[in-house]
Amino acid sequence: MKSDFAKGLMAEFFRWKELQNFWNAFWELEGTGTASAETAVVNDQVTFDYNVQNVGVADLYFAFAPLPAGTTYVMGSAYGDLFPVGMAEGEAVAAFRNGTTQRLTIPDSPDAVTGFVFLGSLGAGEIINGGFSVILGDQTAGRTVLAPLTFYDRDGTIFRSYEARVDVALPPVTLNLPLVADTFVSAVAAGKNYNGMAALALRPNGVDNGLLVFDRSQLPAGADVTSATLTFNVYRTAGYDGKMATVLNVTPFDPATVTYASMSPASYSNPSAAVAVDDVGAVSVDVASQVAAWSADDAQLAISVSGPQGAVYIRSLESWPHGQGATLEVTYQP
Repeated sequence: MKSDFAKGLMAEFFRWKELQNFWNAFWELEGTGTASAETAVVNDQVTFDYNVQNVGVADLYFAFAPLPAGTTYVMGSAYGDLFPVGMAEGEAVAAFRNGTTQRLTIPDSPDAVTGFVFLGSLGAGEIINGGFSVILGDQTAGRTVLAPLTFYDRDGTIFRSYEARVDVALPPVTLNLPLVADTFVSAVAAGKNYNGMAALALRPNGVDNGLLVFDRSQLPAGADVTSATLTFNVYRTAGYDGKMATVLNVTPFDPATVTYASMSPASYSNPSAAVAVDDVGAVSVDVASQVAAWSADDAQLAISVSGPQGAVYIRSLESWPHGQGATLEVTYQP
């Protein structure tokens, strides 16, 4: 048998639970916060939107959404049931609790905006909708920007919060990978190494290829390469017009010892789109696919020429004046 004291405790507990359930039903909201984009980059404009429904019976609420750090308010973008203010969240809540909401005025400039307020009656079943737009500043790069809309009860106590968020990517990085070695191989002299020559002589047979090695120390292994451009300088051509060049991935080689005989057709793969090389001057080739295919230890490319009989001559590291060798510009997303 339970003692009268124990029975009394249990009765008091159930009475407290009923009171708590009644209070929770009295003050209750359901809602969401969303951003106009899941991911963005610095300087993008992002809109935060909130939909909240009163599923209880209390009809007076106050809500505050602080301007996210590192962002700038887009003047005039606040809409629906939210309006901008120029005071800190604690001050705004105090104004609501103390009945001095006349202090909640709309600032004249975007720099003066510190947050956004909902203030008013929200009857049972009614829905509020509102939001605002911001520009993402440099400080947001690589961060998740959070924009919570927090609701307070009559006493200024936090009741519910609905959060919108956007992930801000780091800005893309563009590198110029230095050319550290270049040579070519020739079927005419299959055992000869041509490292240190003042030009790369490429015959249009698809196997007398130019070989390039770059310093890729600044490019992280497995980088998300978004673009890459190889530029080389044609200074002379021989034979008929109609020659085309492609850039390929190539297995690692030693520029000081590589020969035609030490390479094989299997050494080359993943050709780029072909570009014309009939004219003297700079030739640029999209090599994003080739650079993206590099393993952690790769930093080499090959240039192959096809077409009518003749030859294409490309400036090398040893060409005079110096500085006319191939260049490789790579952009990746951190």
